[in-house]
Amino acid sequence: MLQRVSLALTLFLACTTATAAPRYRAFWVETFHTPFVTRDDVDRIISAAMTAKANAIFMEVRRRGDAWYFDAAEPRAEVLGEDFDPLRYLIEQAHARDIQVHAFTIVGSVWQGDPAKTLPRDPKHVFLQHVWNPATNKPYDDDRQWGTRTRDGNYRFGSEWYIDLGNPEAAAYTIDVLAHLASAYDVDGVHLDRVRYPENRSGDVGYNDANVQRFNTKYKRTGLPAPNDPLWCEWRRDQVTNFVRSLHDRIKAIRPSIQISAALITYGRGPRGKEGFETTDAYANVFQDWRKWSDERIVDLLCPMIYKRETIARQRRDFDDWLRFLIDTAHRTNRIALAGVAAYLNTVRGISAQTQRARAAGVDGVIYFALRPQG
Repeated sequence: MLQRVSLALTLFLACTTATAAPRYRAFWVETFHTPFVTRDDVDRIISAAMTAKANAIFMEVRRRGDAWYFDAAEPRAEVLGEDFDPLRYLIEQAHARDIQVHAFTIVGSVWQGDPAKTLPRDPKHVFLQHVWNPATNKPYDDDRQWGTRTRDGNYRFGSEWYIDLGNPEAAAYTIDVLAHLASAYDVDGVHLDRVRYPENRSGDVGYNDANVQRFNTKYKRTGLPAPNDPLWCEWRRDQVTNFVRSLHDRIKAIRPSIQISAALITYGRGPRGKEGFETTDAYANVFQDWRKWSDERIVDLLCPMIYKRETIARQRRDFDDWLRFLIDTAHRTNRIALAGVAAYLNTVRGISAQTQRARAAGVDGVIYFALRPQG
């Protein structure tokens, strides 16, 4: 079904964008379902992008603390061979066709799954160095620990293990990794996904020892703050924003033309009214204050994942609410607004309807999740 929708979507875009005014026609490409290892894999991605008349590919090149490219500051993805760099070839082929390449990177989550069943092979992997101690088969309990956790010490969120951006060493390491990528490859942008705290119950997250210690030192406190403590909530939002700001400054120093973008949270209903954003899960639960990032101009492209089903009236209204908030937020500060549309949740008719409404509302482009080449 996903392949049929993907094919129909590319045909739809090919028919509707040929005469449109220049704007972003972009796709996320993720490596869980789309191979990105061989020359043939890259050629299929390029071919699908050209069929869809895309002008930007957001290619996942850092998935869980690994690199889907050769010149990297952390271990390569285990599936890569020794004689072919898929990212370098993708950039070469895409640029020859006037297609931008944005390096789509997972920031917070550095491992997925049960460590009792599978672990990274490379002992230098950040998960083995700073989250999971293979010698004891449990999380580190000393200064090496970079993982975020709940108040009672749980480091696993669903199937995911996140570093805590409130730990200065974890944040600095991640900035170094992404800056190295930006220096080594002629990417048009660096795209941040999961640049936030993990989904959690009632704000119960962020209790990395270093993060709590810094908070207590600043505010002359002791112990663990309550999950709903307003000052603690603001602190965690600031840690994520500080990371984005520092990364922006580092990458712009490398090459000012590199665009910083982020896949942004739009869970549930959209903001309604001037203060509505403060009630959303993006702001209050995963501590991603992306309105502030736009206001500070530390991101260039805003790419909210407005993943809503067009056939459900409530979700259709949520799509439009988030769409209005995106455009107001981005254009107030001269940022680029890309509406993220979930091709996998909708029929071609639903994708078309959301695309047309987004364009009519004034977005600077649409980005679809996700491109899945045939063959």
